Amino acid sequence: MMGAFSHFSRSAAGCFLALSLAATPGLSGCAAMLSIGNPSAAVKVAEGAHLGVVVRRAEAAVETATEVDRLLIVTPVGGKAKWPEKVLITQAEAQKILLSASKTGTYVNQPADIMPVEVWARLLPELKAEQGDHPSLLAHIDPEIAAQYGKILEKYEKYASLRESAARAQEALDKQEDSLDDPAKAALKEKIEKTEADADAAETAFDDAKTAFVDSAKTGAAKASPAVREQVGPVLMRLREAVSDADTANGAALVRYPLAVSSLVGDAQAQASVFLADVIEEKSGKRPDTHGIRPTVEFEGVTPTIGINGLTSEHLGKLDLAEVSSETVRRATEWLNKATTLMVWAPSTSTALSYQADVLDALLAGFEASGWTRPAELEIEAKACEEAE
Repeated sequence: MMGAFSHFSRSAAGCFLALSLAATPGLSGCAAMLSIGNPSAAVKVAEGAHLGVVVRRAEAAVETATEVDRLLIVTPVGGKAKWPEKVLITQAEAQKILLSASKTGTYVNQPADIMPVEVWARLLPELKAEQGDHPSLLAHIDPEIAAQYGKILEKYEKYASLRESAARAQEALDKQEDSLDDPAKAALKEKIEKTEADADAAETAFDDAKTAFVDSAKTGAAKASPAVREQVGPVLMRLREAVSDADTANGAALVRYPLAVSSLVGDAQAQASVFLADVIEEKSGKRPDTHGIRPTVEFEGVTPTIGINGLTSEHLGKLDLAEVSSETVRRATEWLNKATTLMVWAPSTSTALSYQADVLDALLAGFEASGWTRPAELEIEAKACEEAE
């Protein structure tokens, strides 16, 4: 097993890092370096966060970016849609959310802070509306801004998908290279180069369209009525803070990952225990003490096999052993896939967040150009992880 893990670790930490910071500069290089260049993210490299926290930070950044898009372009506002009021949380409310997050298994006893992104990743999905006076926040400012935002987003998704496909194909080639003959390797390399070229073209199209749209968004926002500016401005500010906090968390994940991934097996076992407790709590309403349970993680090449040893009727109560074990293994396997490919998918989050930041900055600047004054920023403070009782 150690030999398999050694190969796996080199692949994950070395190959993925090389891909993200060198082989794919259009997506992983530029986007990753933008986040890593954030001083608040860079200091996290020496913080000591384990892989569970690293992956969670990147996950929370993805979740935040996804929810910001939803709230900007497809969630109604006005009338019965009251969610904009709920996004205007206070510092005390934010700390309450972080306190709740600190008690989850991923964070307990970790030498790391719970970063502010956790507030947005937990709050934003709860902000929903089926009906409202306007089809979306951006449409309330200008329907054309809303329509164009979605079109630019489609260009981003095409570009990010191509870049990630190239990175995954390169990683697959690296793992198979010793077993392939020269013609097969040449064919795969040609395919990767073609995908990279397509990604470069898609990136150029995205960048050009984004630049033009950001300029038009500022102009359109400047034409909004004073009432719209007062209603929408504070909400845009909160979403902008969410994007900033997500970018910092994603950057922290990227810089810490190469160090944290060396403990992949141990952290995977720890996460399996967390997932097991989650499953039992969801089904029974009571969270078990998982001391004595010994999850196992073994690799055949790069394919994981996960086992749950030491699970007894004391832990399960009346729950079905096979059902609990199956769901735990499913979640642990999904987590492992995220953990081992983080340097492929997390950099694209930086690109998405950068797009959102540019648009939100343009809208706020447009409001200010017409006389609107920004309220004070929230500036959520990170919280130290809880110690288990």
